[in-house]
Amino acid sequence: MTDGKITVSLEFRFNDAGEIAEVFTPARFYETNGEYKTFPWLCHLWNYEERGGMMIPIEGEVEWQMPEGAAPYWKGRIAAAKYDFAK
Repeated sequence: MTDGKITVSLEFRFNDAGEIAEVFTPARFYETNGEYKTFPWLCHLWNYEERGGMMIPIEGEVEWQMPEGAAPYWKGRIAAAKYDFAK
């Protein structure tokens, strides 16, 4: 996907039910002590439910894949969702 001068790329991985199970990028910027480096980044998604007429993952976790191993930095659960569908 490109927006102006910025281009990003994500790899979507699907489970046997056709749901997005993971979203991956090999190089996402990570900041430490004011310095930015790129590392692989992985988002795990699960527990799909219908919300507002759409099936969405209710739970997820995001991690950096650092040389020393996975470094989770966010885990959450959707409490509510509201959509304004395009007409």
